[in-house]
Amino acid sequence: MAMKLKCMKTGKEFPFGLNVFNNPDANDSKYSNLILEGGYRVEGFESLVPFKKMHISYGAGKTPLTPNKELASVLGLGNMLIKDESFNPYGTHKDRRSEYIINVAIENKVDKIVCLTA
Repeated sequence: MAMKLKCMKTGKEFPFGLNVFNNPDANDSKYSNLILEGGYRVEGFESLVPFKKMHISYGAGKTPLTPNKELASVLGLGNMLIKDESFNPYGTHKDRRSEYIINVAIENKVDKIVCLTA
């Protein structure tokens, strides 16, 4: 299934693109009214991504699972594992998303990326 964008107001579909933000017939151009449809499957955790190959990879996602017996006990669980995202290259879960965004940008020949942080 190809990735597509769908207007929340009219149901009109648009092909996926980095510079497609809204259906101009349904909304003020300052606000996005499109949602991503298709392209992701949960079975087996596979995903179809809007790029053909991984151009850049700096190791995001290779993070350990650490057992936490104390918290498992408090919650009444037999076992609990915590994913330690601080082992990512830049110490945050956002590394996964950044790696993805960069690959989409490369594939679509984007020459500038602006990053906003909290």
